[in-house]
Amino acid sequence: MNNVAQEYGTALFMLASEEDKVAEYREGLAVFKKAFLDEPDYLSFISSPGVPLTQRLQSITTVFSGYTNENVLNFILLLCEKNRLQCFSEAETTFEALYDASKRILNVTVKSAVALSEEQKSKLEAKLEKNYKCKIDAKYVVDSSLLGGVIIEADDNVIDGSLRHRMQKIKDVISR
Repeated sequence: MNNVAQEYGTALFMLASEEDKVAEYREGLAVFKKAFLDEPDYLSFISSPGVPLTQRLQSITTVFSGYTNENVLNFILLLCEKNRLQCFSEAETTFEALYDASKRILNVTVKSAVALSEEQKSKLEAKLEKNYKCKIDAKYVVDSSLLGGVIIEADDNVIDGSLRHRMQKIKDVISR
């Protein structure tokens, strides 16, 4: 991850925490994230050195004023002024990671061969919360390349409970 982007994201999170407005800042960042994803041409326009800076800043202020926290708007304006809008995505990711850490939330991806039932999801999340001693925010993905079982990715940990992994372990034991 880009160190400059991490510094921007960390600084914004610290400001939001100081003001006790982390949720409000998150909402503001989400507005920009959605806008930049939905309108990549707009992001190109406000990032373009070929467009005068005053015009780019005025465009951002006109489009987003009133739709987001003023300091989040100023953050975007600063990124634009410093020609660092390409850092926005990583800065926003850093902000989210700091938010999750402050709330003791662990983002988990669960890959399974078939869709899990709500009961299975609840049981799995309860077990993960107990093991990791924090709240779990799980994203479920159906991966048809799996034969069966699940693969859980949490931070830098991978718990491979897939059938393919189990079969490989059996094969390794037999091959000895």
